[in-house]
Amino acid sequence: MSVQTDGTVVHGLKLEAVLQSDECISLDHLARVLLDIRVDSSDIVDSLLSAYQRAFLDIVFWGDPKSRDKFNVILADKIDPVMDANQYTCRPEFENEIKQILADTYGSYFLDDGELLIMGARGIILVGERIKRHHKLLVSYLALEARDLFTQAFFRRTIALHGSLNQFE
Repeated sequence: MSVQTDGTVVHGLKLEAVLQSDECISLDHLARVLLDIRVDSSDIVDSLLSAYQRAFLDIVFWGDPKSRDKFNVILADKIDPVMDANQYTCRPEFENEIKQILADTYGSYFLDDGELLIMGARGIILVGERIKRHHKLLVSYLALEARDLFTQAFFRRTIALHGSLNQFE
């Protein structure tokens, strides 16, 4: 876990197997693991927050800050099956599984060196043997997306509060 001076919190882990299988990790199993990680990472961060910060998150996230949306960056050495980039987000059998992890998908692209990038509303998947070279860019992108998620939640709460206050006019 990395807590940066600008408030960005990045939590990373290396997943080598799920359910005692050292073969490929299915997207369905990965989605289940990510759900557990989302709650566990909130517990870890909660222990670092001040009472004021906890109260603020509680207000913004409607009393349930532990289940707030998070942006996932998933890195993998390879993907199976290998096919044309847009097939991952256009074919229903693949798109539905990817949506479990990334929510709505924006597109998929082949980058240099055969790297595959799949982008979604709640995360990205980057596949390739040399993807670690993109680390700084990925952390910057992750920080921007996390701020966007928080800003969306803040404005949803503000609009709801505005509507509640208008009832008393």
